[in-house]
Amino acid sequence: MNNTRRLQSSLELAHNKGPFPNGIEGMDFETQRRAFSTWARQTHSVNDIVGFNISANSAREQVLDSVVELAEEWAAASASLVDCFEQAWFESVLHRAFAERPCLNRFDGNLHEKSIETFRDVDRLSLEHNRARVADVHWRNLPESVGEGQLGVLTREFNKRRNHIPSAG
Repeated sequence: MNNTRRLQSSLELAHNKGPFPNGIEGMDFETQRRAFSTWARQTHSVNDIVGFNISANSAREQVLDSVVELAEEWAAASASLVDCFEQAWFESVLHRAFAERPCLNRFDGNLHEKSIETFRDVDRLSLEHNRARVADVHWRNLPESVGEGQLGVLTREFNKRRNHIPSAG
């Protein structure tokens, strides 16, 4: 095995993929030197290519060739492929849940939301009613104060209104 094939093999570069779709042995020396120079400056790219090729081989072993082809050909794959894969997985879980649990098919999200809204409204009204009841009980249990000062004047005025006592004046 010559050195270029050994390098290509050790980097696990697919023969028809990556930066050298036709392999490196058919390139002139200057093109190879520039490519290796670029790799030396950007080792993270080489690591990414090797990582991709390892993942691609693993995916092919699991009969996911179409996913590998999509990752190789779709320009937005690096940003969107994982999201697409997750959505497909979640949809398959959802379909399985519907198939295994027929009661989920009868679930009406709008009706459920309406029930939540109605409960929230009734709960709020119940709290307001109970606040008013507590305030009323508290007010009724306060000791009557018919003394002098501002509290006495207010008490007399409240009593006048409650009992419709005409003002003595």
